[in-house]
Amino acid sequence: MIRNCNICSKEFKTNKKELSCSKRCKQDRRNQLNLLRKVYKYRNCIICGNEYKVIGSKKTCSKECSKIRINIKRFPQRLPINCQECNKTFIPRGTKTICSKECVLIRKRRVMKENYIKNKSIRLEYAKKYRRNNPNKIRESNKKHYKKRDKVKVLSYHIKHLNKYGLYLNLASMEYAYALMAWKKLVKEQQYEECAVCGINNNIAIHHIFYKSKYPKLSLNPNNGIPLCHQHHMEVHYGIVK
Repeated sequence: MIRNCNICSKEFKTNKKELSCSKRCKQDRRNQLNLLRKVYKYRNCIICGNEYKVIGSKKTCSKECSKIRINIKRFPQRLPINCQECNKTFIPRGTKTICSKECVLIRKRRVMKENYIKNKSIRLEYAKKYRRNNPNKIRESNKKHYKKRDKVKVLSYHIKHLNKYGLYLNLASMEYAYALMAWKKLVKEQQYEECAVCGINNNIAIHHIFYKSKYPKLSLNPNNGIPLCHQHHMEVHYGIVK
């Protein structure tokens, strides 16, 4: 075959698909192609709209924009959305509405707190039923718990408890404790040391009609007490007898 060289336009014979006649023409052709490759063009990015130098057939300015473009090609219906926790923009995969694992942990903690508050009344009702149906098990567990307790911690807890209620009546912790003892004796003497429900004389405790936690100023009022046996006292606190 006879062809014309692309560089020097001379005629030469070839059996292959060559376009240049000699080694020098081949090298000149390579140099021309390299110069064309080094010429840069400026375009606007498809995703963010910023200008960038074009090398080859790139249509994006950075790796982040290229990832977004690939995801849009794979999932054309999925557009970038805002995360429900941190409000960052991201392209979801599947049915996700959260961007990262950190946001997932934040959401789990928030949901756990909400469920704990909602189910509080249900847990209390279940605990009351269990205590009514299994009194012996609760007594055994309480005995084990009292044996394990430190005496120093118990005393410090009682002192704090007495100080809290003594502040409403301007009394110290020991003064309030002795005042409660005198209040119990007075109420027992007024009502003949008998249970107001069944009339038993053994294991009598005095119950506050208006609870001490809600009405601390009435905790030492002699008209705010009723003598009850242990069983009826527990039943009143758990809501059976009113």
